[in-house]
Amino acid sequence: MSAAPDDPRATSPDGPRTPWGPDPGGSPWHERVPELTAADPRLLAHCVAVATTCASLARCCGLDDHEVAVAQLAGLLHDVGKAPSLRRDGELHHLTGARLLRDAGDERLARLVAHHSGGRFEAELAGQDLGAYEREQSLVADVLDLADLTTQPNGRPISIRGRYADIRERYGVRDGDAIALDLFVPDLTGVVARVTARIEGDTLRRRLSASWEPPAGRTRRAADGP
Repeated sequence: MSAAPDDPRATSPDGPRTPWGPDPGGSPWHERVPELTAADPRLLAHCVAVATTCASLARCCGLDDHEVAVAQLAGLLHDVGKAPSLRRDGELHHLTGARLLRDAGDERLARLVAHHSGGRFEAELAGQDLGAYEREQSLVADVLDLADLTTQPNGRPISIRGRYADIRERYGVRDGDAIALDLFVPDLTGVVARVTARIEGDTLRRRLSASWEPPAGRTRRAADGP
């Protein structure tokens, strides 16, 4: 029996669809993530919103269908390591999620999840090691960072500047998350520049450019590299 037109399983010229975009690969993660995060509706709302934004930004940047699908899945899975059923005491959620994906054979997604939103800085501050996961430097990785940092924990949109301020206010400027974000500022500035340079549409380009201005004095050690 065929799916109803408003059923997320319905097909289109782009192939099968999910509630948040195309699913050309028919990935099982579209069903598993809601199951894994069922005990934390806010987490699911955040992950779905980031996935939606990833797919939208990737299309606006002119990426092909495969890369759009990868970006969308990376957004859906970026915080899966925070799921109550997966959490490990003291382990950074980047590592928990990356290990889940590597064990499932999704190596590229594992690398993207491990390093999203400056994960290497959080790992360093927590005394943990992301060295087993090579950091991908691509437009997909940039889109993931930008989508995450323009989405509130409840899934609602926010400017990058607003998200930065919110994290520092909620956790305190001396908390590891806030310090890691400070260390990530130079990278984030580059992310915004690269994505806005590729976006096809003046309105969105201007809006993104206006949503972020690097705070004065927020720089990391030169030895840390790009």
